[in-house]
Amino acid sequence: MIAMSNTRKKRLERSAKSARVKANSAGSNRSSSDNDKLSAHFRKEKAASGLAGTANSISTRIGQLDEPERPEEDISLSFLFKEQSTKKLNLLSVTNLEMDYGNGQKIGPISLNIRSGDKVLLTGENGAGKTSIIRGIMNMAPVSSGSIHTNKDAGLIYIDQNQTLPLPSASALDNLRYLAPSFELHDAINLLIRFNIKKDTLQTMPMSELSGG
Repeated sequence: MIAMSNTRKKRLERSAKSARVKANSAGSNRSSSDNDKLSAHFRKEKAASGLAGTANSISTRIGQLDEPERPEEDISLSFLFKEQSTKKLNLLSVTNLEMDYGNGQKIGPISLNIRSGDKVLLTGENGAGKTSIIRGIMNMAPVSSGSIHTNKDAGLIYIDQNQTLPLPSASALDNLRYLAPSFELHDAINLLIRFNIKKDTLQTMPMSELSGG
């Protein structure tokens, strides 16, 4: 009786174990099926949400097309820098200037206006009176008639062709440094080069051999 009872017990245990395995398998199948259903449901909701968003976007665009056109507004710009005037300052005015040149000869009448930034070249043959005209304008020689008006802000300088050189046998550079000892060497050289004097010439050639014009 005991042996049969043990055998029966083992059968019952195997039956119970088999039932549990089947139950778990069934539960697993149900879980997988439920997950598939949930996933499909979420996909449908997401698709519906996307369609709703697209519909709203289209409705908004249609509404914008129905709006009346807005008038274009003029754009105004302001500049902070000052405009530079193109008007030139009148520095020197000469009207009907005449000068006695000797031997009954006269120079003129001459009229001219020189403004800021102007470059004026006075040409003529030797003895035509170029230097005399300039000296008359500078009030360094008498004039017989005419008028000369100079702007108060204008600075007129006359450099005579015949100069008394402090160091006639020295170079142009030496003379410049003698007259302006505060000038640095490179500043003096750069200044003379502006007058188209070659560096070797201004350092070696005596001033007395340079052209006075």
